[in-house]
Amino acid sequence: MNPVPIGEDFGGKGSLMEVALCYHLARRTGRPVKMVMTYTEALMAGNPRHPATVYLRTGVTRSGQVVAREARVIFNSAA
Repeated sequence: MNPVPIGEDFGGKGSLMEVALCYHLARRTGRPVKMVMTYTEALMAGNPRHPATVYLRTGVTRSGQVVAREARVIFNSAA
């Protein structure tokens, strides 16, 4: 088997989530296997590791009860 990554990693930020599945399917069937996902499926199933900045501000009482939370999340997901 010769895994060949084609497209959608945008500089190698993706993970090898489909390699093990395709490998075992190819071994089991004795035939080449190709996995095709939509852009949405790739983002949902993958681990694209886009840079993010997360700001959290939490208000608590002296006893530790959370009474307020403010969050600001900024993702740099490119185009």
